Amino acid sequence: MKNLPSDEPIKRKSIVILISKNIPCLFTLKKIIAKDCFIKGVVICEKKGFFYRIKKEINDIKKYGLFKRLSQIFLSIYFILFKSKSENIFLNNCFEHISLENILSILSEKKIEVKFTKDYQSNNTLDFIKIKKPDFLVSHTPYWIGRKVREISKEKLVIGSHPGIVPYYRGAHSAFWSRLNGDKNKNGYSIFCLDKGVDSGPIIKQEVMPYDETISYKCNDYLLMKKCSLTHADLVEDYSNGIKLNFVEQSNLDDEQIKKAPSILDYLKFQKIMKK
Repeated sequence: MKNLPSDEPIKRKSIVILISKNIPCLFTLKKIIAKDCFIKGVVICEKKGFFYRIKKEINDIKKYGLFKRLSQIFLSIYFILFKSKSENIFLNNCFEHISLENILSILSEKKIEVKFTKDYQSNNTLDFIKIKKPDFLVSHTPYWIGRKVREISKEKLVIGSHPGIVPYYRGAHSAFWSRLNGDKNKNGYSIFCLDKGVDSGPIIKQEVMPYDETISYKCNDYLLMKKCSLTHADLVEDYSNGIKLNFVEQSNLDDEQIKKAPSILDYLKFQKIMKK
């Protein structure tokens, strides 16, 4: 911690937290709430509905092509039919059976205001954050954080996280892709600052973790997310209380590093490697 005269108090930095209703995101929020942080507000985003789903599917087809997208959907259906029960049990055990109701109860007890939104960039949500005047923002969400939100805090800083070693494995399901490629030293998580790119901002901390071959790649993602959440909360507490963090710019960024959801064909290759 910075050395200051004993009669000069350390100015605590205030935060607004951006999350979704996803269980790992709620877990991160719970861990930050339990820390010594000056939380001015929480924004919970959820995008759902028929039109949102159709718009997303159209965008995915444009990005990946129809065949690739159908192959990704087939893999999702396979997991729903044959893996969902065991993976849901693992998910709930991993994240301590957390629920939105539990989180809202804690926030109410601590008198922390909550804003529900369908879009972080909506005028109502931007106004909510502006009124709170946070020093910096904290994010754990699957949804995009646009420039208007990223630049709204006093420090124009958003501390986010990713269950993958950046810049090598950015995007989706890093545990899957690092194991498929045989990169045992690149299975892990990263804490970094959000910028205009995909998981491309300055790195604050990274840790490599072993891939657990006794469980699925999705469960490995959950393990990474949990460790990510715990470290995320520790670093947010440190920065909130005046401890300097080191920010290291990412280099050699390449669009090939941005991984997408695996297709059924990718999964068959993965299974073949796992059987060796």
